Amino acid sequence: MNHSSVHALNGLSVRKLEDVPPSGFDCGRESQTRFLYDYAWHDQRQRVSTTYLYHVAELLAAYATVCMDAIPLGRRERPSAIRYQEIAALKLAQLGVDRLFQGRGYGSFAVASVIALAIELSQRAGCRYVTLDAKPNLVEWYQSLGFEINQLKQKQRIAAAADRNPDEIPVSMRFDLREV
Repeated sequence: MNHSSVHALNGLSVRKLEDVPPSGFDCGRESQTRFLYDYAWHDQRQRVSTTYLYHVAELLAAYATVCMDAIPLGRRERPSAIRYQEIAALKLAQLGVDRLFQGRGYGSFAVASVIALAIELSQRAGCRYVTLDAKPNLVEWYQSLGFEINQLKQKQRIAAAADRNPDEIPVSMRFDLREV
């Protein structure tokens, strides 16, 4: 993912966050909108994560925040050629599409650009997967993009949150870069 590039999807430009984000973004999910304004720039300056902004005609249409990750996989989940239980990954930590741009493919494009970034990084350092924690109502959408549920991680997560409603627990998912 080039820090500043223009793509065919309706003149979409992608830029790395370089200062506090522009005002006016609302994806309809308070936690994702608040993350963008309250934490994205701070976390990026601390080298905890990096946020990419997707603009259409200078309007902020979407954003994606990434960070490094490692995913534990059970024996039945990991490819037989991999002997390690924890495998390097790039995590899609946050994703938001402004209400004005929802349903137009910008979310799928942002996910595809994160996958492209992971492929680029895998040429320099070990990175086999893109991971994310999906809201339960978005699992099918991510599955349609090629993600699958991390069975071991999800089992651990549910056990750790035994007092919570399982329908509210984020779902650990991964995309295998070898599938591209």
